[in-house]
Amino acid sequence: MRNGSYETSNVNQVVRKLSGARELLREHHIDTTSQLQLREACLAASVEPDEMLAQIDARMRRMARPVEHPREKYAEEHEHVHA
Repeated sequence: MRNGSYETSNVNQVVRKLSGARELLREHHIDTTSQLQLREACLAASVEPDEMLAQIDARMRRMARPVEHPREKYAEEHEHVHA
């Protein structure tokens, strides 16, 4: 995630682009429909923008589903292609 580009995006855009951002911003009492830049909204809520983006990134990673047994699935697919 490139923090600089999201810091200068408005809060509403960040919410639409980054899953998990809405809940985290609400936890910090930041209006998720705001047209303020994320950086400005974070500073107004006494939160460092980099820290907020790191928390959003961590939440997105936790929400992502891990792939089950990727090596075995790759081996099966590889066998079918070359069979």
